Amino acid sequence: PLPVEIVASRQAGLPADEDADGMSLLSWINDPLAEGHETIFWRMPGGKQALRSGNWKLVRAKRGAQFELFHLASDLGEQRDLSSVQVGKLREMINRWRAINAEMAPLD
Repeated sequence: PLPVEIVASRQAGLPADEDADGMSLLSWINDPLAEGHETIFWRMPGGKQALRSGNWKLVRAKRGAQFELFHLASDLGEQRDLSSVQVGKLREMINRWRAINAEMAPLD
């Protein structure tokens, strides 16, 4: 990680692990059209989990909760959960989330 990322991690109360997995989002923050961030996966202690792929975002507020599905191009504020009407996309996104999560070290 870059020094600014280490400082930000410490400020957020997260361990500044120099062997952290993933990739820096700083290039994307500075240029939202930058290559390399078509799919973004994250999970937090306490169970908050998400996967963004293109215009789709899969979110679970806490461990054990149902996943919600949003289409960001038409609902940037994530107000309309489409999980009940886009069942195929929901299943696809959950499977992608599980595949990425299976490659990660346990969080808790």
